[in-house]
Amino acid sequence: MKNILNYPDMIFRIPPIDGYRRNRSDVLQSILYYIATTGYSYRQEIVRLMNYRSSKEDSLIENLEILSDDLGLIIQKSVRYFETFGVANIFNLTDEGKAYCSRYYPVVETDYDRLLRMHQLNSEFKHGAAILSFAYFARILGYSVLVVPDPISLPGENVYIPDLFIKKDKEELYVELEMADEPSKIEPKTEDRKRKFYQKWNNQFRAQKKVVFCTPGEYRRTCLANVLVKNYRGLGTDLETLYKLLNEGKLENLFVQSWEWKNL
Repeated sequence: MKNILNYPDMIFRIPPIDGYRRNRSDVLQSILYYIATTGYSYRQEIVRLMNYRSSKEDSLIENLEILSDDLGLIIQKSVRYFETFGVANIFNLTDEGKAYCSRYYPVVETDYDRLLRMHQLNSEFKHGAAILSFAYFARILGYSVLVVPDPISLPGENVYIPDLFIKKDKEELYVELEMADEPSKIEPKTEDRKRKFYQKWNNQFRAQKKVVFCTPGEYRRTCLANVLVKNYRGLGTDLETLYKLLNEGKLENLFVQSWEWKNL
């Protein structure tokens, strides 16, 4: 099976955009090319880059399975945020896949690898997958995205490590992906946990004069905003609403909620 990837002249090939019309070996090559050169690790990113129509997405899934199960060049994982929505399908190049791709073009650090290196992806997989989902929507809307940017030094020897950094034109934002499962867990009750909770938001506010966050669902976004509005100005969004707007063809803004001081 591995001879399907035997292209000695592949360095001269520019992958076509129209992924669903090409022969299988070209499609496999293009998938590898986009993963290796963009670093994207979220399946819908590749769907978008290769211009797959929804009716043809099953063929992409089949090709990803060939790259993972038959060729061992990528790994794939899936996670669901809630019962009703939010399945994230993510992947990464294996060591063999990186070695293969590096024969033909520079291989960048993938979002998956950066999460492993900077964010303990294996122990916080659902959170990492949600970060990649948010990155997908940000890129659709023209933002450049860096998952888990390098630590930011703040006055008083404090260090802030955001979940994401996004940039579009003159707008630059650090974003937190908040995964609290229940509204009662959003603002901790014990003094120690409450101190740690507000330290994160204090650090983010000190870094950019506002809090900016995304939650998996709309209800949790509203609950978190109701807590944060007491002390900060900010922006909020949630993956549930972004998915809905995208499916309806109405996705125009990344953040669906904004407020000034005590003005939710």
